[in-house]
Amino acid sequence: MGQKIAAALRALGILLGIWGVLGAIAYFAGVIPPDAELADDDSASETEATPDPETEVAEAAPAVPATDPEVAGATPDTIGPVGEVATETAGTEAATEPEATPAFTRHARVCDSVEHARVGVGSVVGDASPERIVICGRKAHVFAPTASGYARLATLTLEGDAQVRMAPPVVADVNGDDLQDLVLGWTQLDAEGGPDGGTLRVIAGDPSGGFGDTDALAALSVVALEATELDGRPGADLVALHWADGFGRRPSEAYVFAGGPSPRRLARRRLRHDGVAVAVADLNADGHLDLITLDAEGAQIADGDGAGRFPRFRSVPLEAGRDIVVVRSGSTGAAEADESRDGDGADGDADPEESADPEESAEPPEAAAPVGDTVYLVGDSVLRLQGEAEPTTLAAPHGILRALAGPEGALVAMTRQRVALVGDGTDRTVVDLPGTFRPADIALLEGRTLLVLGRTAGGWELLETELGEGTARLAPGTEAARPEDAPLVLDLVLH
Repeated sequence: MGQKIAAALRALGILLGIWGVLGAIAYFAGVIPPDAELADDDSASETEATPDPETEVAEAAPAVPATDPEVAGATPDTIGPVGEVATETAGTEAATEPEATPAFTRHARVCDSVEHARVGVGSVVGDASPERIVICGRKAHVFAPTASGYARLATLTLEGDAQVRMAPPVVADVNGDDLQDLVLGWTQLDAEGGPDGGTLRVIAGDPSGGFGDTDALAALSVVALEATELDGRPGADLVALHWADGFGRRPSEAYVFAGGPSPRRLARRRLRHDGVAVAVADLNADGHLDLITLDAEGAQIADGDGAGRFPRFRSVPLEAGRDIVVVRSGSTGAAEADESRDGDGADGDADPEESADPEESAEPPEAAAPVGDTVYLVGDSVLRLQGEAEPTTLAAPHGILRALAGPEGALVAMTRQRVALVGDGTDRTVVDLPGTFRPADIALLEGRTLLVLGRTAGGWELLETELGEGTARLAPGTEAARPEDAPLVLDLVLH
């Protein structure tokens, strides 16, 4: 019995010795940390296990949803899947919910089914608040916005029953009496869809808030209109694009009419075939407006002389031209130089002893070169014209039907599927159009309110929305409201 106990103790001693040797080796090799380090690790684990809720939210707050295009200029494709970002910000108050879809402020069926319709804006009836003017076939309706939609204030009907095309309506003080007049242009169509006469009408404004005399200015097949100031005299001048022949036998023409108490024809310029758009702009910054026209072959730019005449021109080729957009420069080089000079001394912190020498400061600053307007020619591509330089191509959506000058120099471009704000390197959808809506025209009110006119199975509908950060969409099953009649509706027949 004693021998067995001794053998067991000897085996246990050998085992403990081996463990001691192994422990010593591990300690000197750094596998087993000192007791102080073990204590620090334990306390750190306890700290991490109970985080401060306020600290955690503050650290997670900068997270941005994957749908925000402002993240370092990235797009949703470069940010990563929405699920990944949502996982990183889970449990915090970061804005991970999708952006709310702005609603259309108004949605109305403005006329029944006709072949062509156009839309414009301007204050022609009642107070100075702008109205929405919709030409549906031979009828021009004037609508005022209401809380529930629109109220019809007036309807002007062109006598006859033939199919017509029309230019977008124009509102301007043509006769120089400080009242806004309504300018309408129609083209009567023959059986083949070509021009068969037409008319250019100026319906004078009236101090009572209605309409005055109606002037049949010319028997032209009008497809485009522009009101501007060309001759420096009272009354807005008009430029009308005359569609002479739908089969290429006769060229289109641009007619210039001088405004005043008795508007008169100032100039006529022969163009190429199938003109579609006209605009005026000071491209070369010489202080005179130039005439830009667009047709099936491209654009023609005629330099103005300041008296309503255009002695010389140049051509710019463009496939399938559809529209012209002018972005006004808004200032000259001299004005920009004055603003820069005033800004440099606006803080008032300069030391009088460190001022420039009076003789040197008396010299006027060198004025920068005047800046001309920028013109965009819209067709299968979008060309940008600036001064006498060669046109450059703007990256833009394919299939633009109509375009306007938008806020901050951007283009408001309408395609079959959407309306987008387009600029250098930017393309942001502001209206997503339903598949049953065939857009035909757009207008912009005060730079922010967008009107989209389109055809549906039930007639022509007008969508209205404010340009914002989101994308406006129609909710499924939304029905267009019918405009109400104002208490006193003006009905006028144009003979």
